[in-house]
Formats: sequence, structure tokens, C-alpha cells
Amino acid sequence: LNFEQQRVEADVRHNMVRVREYRESIALDKREPVVQGQLDLRFGIDASGCKKEAFYLSGMRVSVEVCVSSLDEALKAASYAVDSIELCAWLACGGITPSYGLVNTLTERIQVPLRVLVRPRPGGFHYSDEERQIILRDSMLIGLSGVGVVTGALEADGGTSRSLIRAVRMAAPENEITFHRAIDHATDILRSIDDLLGLQVPRVL
Repeated sequence: LNFEQQRVEADVRHNMVRVREYRESIALDKREPVVQGQLDLRFGIDASGCKKEAFYLSGMRVSVEVCVSSLDEALKAASYAVDSIELCAWLACGGITPSYGLVNTLTERIQVPLRVLVRPRPGGFHYSDEERQIILRDSMLIGLSGVGVVTGALEADGGTSRSLIRAVRMAAPENEITFHRAIDHATDILRSIDDLLGLQVPRVL
């Protein structure tokens, strides 16, 4: 346990050094962050005159979110006062949509903010029309519990599926939407993030 704690602390220190080195290496402009206090996208000019850009956390403490797949795991995580919990089923495959009964039970049993994965199957993130309908119906049903919805999809060309995200927002209009790790498989991550900001998606995994 002590070794693991030391490793985590070393990783945090390493990341902080990288952020500090970046901020010292370029002259950042004065404009406001894209999302105040969350995702900070800044531009600057390096010593060779080339434009550089980077995403980094600004003015934030580290939040701890635990991914769980059962009632017992969620209750245990909540007992450790984590900041939030993400619920899914079949975690070994990367997670798929859990049962609505489990979602509803957790909203009654825990006080920690809950986010629920909506993903119809394991594998890639390009979905058929039928699978998109499943995502929308699950988003609508799970959204009734007042929890956050974690979902995402890509088009055949690897771009963000903006049409699906718009539809999810309509299906769960009062819920926080998180775009999940499909972002890691996008052909152009920066463009995908820009698309998501335009769609007013507040969180990206």
C-alpha cells in the first residue's frame, strides 16, 4: 500500500512538473479559458516562433472518481468519501450499460454524485442505427434518475458523432453529459473536443 501511494504521488509530481515546464516554455496569451476552472485551452508562441497549444488543468484540485460494477463496490467507494462514482456493467470489457434497477437502487443508497455508462456493447464506438436507438432509450430511462450520463460515439471517419450527442442531450436534457473514452479513438482529438465544446458537453474522459 505504501509503495502504491508513493508511486501515485510520484506520478502527480511528474505531471505537475510537466505543466510547469510547459507554462514556462511559452508565452501564454491573456484570453479566458474555454471552460472556466475546468478545461483550459491556451495558445502561445515557443522560442522558434511556432504556435503551440495545450490542454491542462487550471486552478483545480484532483477529483477522485471510482468506476464500479456492483452495489457492494459502490457502497464501499462511497464509504471512502470519493468525489463521484461511475457505474457500469462488465468492467473487464471496458464497461457496458448497467441495469436500471441497480442505477435506481444506488440513487437511494448513496449520496455521492453518480454517473452511469450508456454503452450498448463492448468493442468499437461506431454504432448501427439500432444501437443508437438503444443508447437514446437507455439515456432517457437512466436520465429519469437524475444521474450523469456517460456515453459517446464516433462516425465511420473517426470523427465525433455530433448527431448522436445532440440526440442524447434531447433525451436527457436535465442531466450532465460526459463523453467517454471513445475520444481516445478519434482521428483528430482536438477537433473532437472542439465539437464537444460546441455541443456544450461539460466533461470528457
